[in-house]
Amino acid sequence: MNIRLTLILLAASSLPLLGDAPITAEWNRVCFVSLQERLLVTTTDGDIVDGYCASVTVTELSLKTRDHGVVKIARDKLSKLQMYREKGHQLRLLFHGIRGGLRGSLHAIFTPEALVGIVGIPATLAWGAVSTTFCAIGDLAALPSGPRDIAISPSTRKP
Repeated sequence: MNIRLTLILLAASSLPLLGDAPITAEWNRVCFVSLQERLLVTTTDGDIVDGYCASVTVTELSLKTRDHGVVKIARDKLSKLQMYREKGHQLRLLFHGIRGGLRGSLHAIFTPEALVGIVGIPATLAWGAVSTTFCAIGDLAALPSGPRDIAISPSTRKP
């Protein structure tokens, strides 16, 4: 077996192990560390808030919920912070982009900008053909994983 192939297989098989380690972050970097992934915040009262990090201030964490509301959680009420990676959506976004590009090119054909439309259709199809493989690989690499704890760095002082 080729040594390069062996190394690639070994590296790929160890990737799931990396997802289980907790992330340590400073308080003001929680949104950056969460990478716009879904957060589950458990408060000291036992309430669980599900959402995406909107902002962090000195005293609170703001989460955007699925119903587009914003929930603010006081820093001293935070008990546990977990991040969940959801399934990737790169292929879906690519197909939306291709559809929009084709639609715009088709509409341009029947205007004085017909040349843009004629060139735009094959260019959009070529872009989609080249990008599909990379988007599929990105979606496979972003498979959902279990919860990953985010620990607030002890060097970060509470107000």
